[in-house]
Amino acid sequence: SAPKASPDTARREGFRRNGKEKSPRRRQAREGQKTERVFSVAEAAEQTRHGGLFDTACAKNRSSKLFREKVWEGQEMTYRQIKEQIRKLGYLNERDFAFEFGDTLREDVNDVLFELASDAAPIRRRIAVERVSSDGRTEFDIGQLLGKDFMRFDETPPRNADTGTSVEGWQFETDTVVRLPKSAVGKFFIGYIKNPATVEAEDELDFEPDISEAAQRLIALGVAARIYADDEPELAEGYARKFGELKNSLKRGADVTDAWENTTGWL
Repeated sequence: SAPKASPDTARREGFRRNGKEKSPRRRQAREGQKTERVFSVAEAAEQTRHGGLFDTACAKNRSSKLFREKVWEGQEMTYRQIKEQIRKLGYLNERDFAFEFGDTLREDVNDVLFELASDAAPIRRRIAVERVSSDGRTEFDIGQLLGKDFMRFDETPPRNADTGTSVEGWQFETDTVVRLPKSAVGKFFIGYIKNPATVEAEDELDFEPDISEAAQRLIALGVAARIYADDEPELAEGYARKFGELKNSLKRGADVTDAWENTTGWL
């Protein structure tokens, strides 16, 4: 028998991830749903192409419930909410979205979580190590101590836990090992970047990412840019561009509080 196509290959060839051909009826229903919006897919893509943060579309929808309400005020994002945002970005009703993507989004969400945590929104943590005497070991394998939580060092100097002063004469021996000078005795904090928490199962709908709230607002946009690239390339391209812009803003420390509303207020 012919070898089974990988999920990505199947999707590129116009198939659902479960290997079934896309239904013309579903396609027609989806097209019909788009025409009911204030902006069509082509018009929305044009907004993204000109970098307008969908301002015109948002202006036409200022009375909508989605635009008026603060989605983010005082709450953490859950996997359930992320999936709902992704669905709306694809102009899909709940039934079609569940059939095509409902049980297959975990890896895409996790990929975007890693992308954000490795660059624009690093999760900074510190671990305490101790040297009880100048004769003790000087090298500490932080990667081994932390296991899968460790992504990399944040390249800040180790600090004395009691005084807060930086340690002199330290160095990174490897990507996971730090060496302290023999003269450093006591407890010290070593800074590192943590790997983000990830969705372990598709039904883990109450999962909450541990990246910053500002970064959480970009997850759906990043995933939508990936999964809709074959069906709606122009729209997906716009999402990818806006995701990149907002990610760069986040990296610079700019406020992206209204990222979700600015990019989806026209739905």
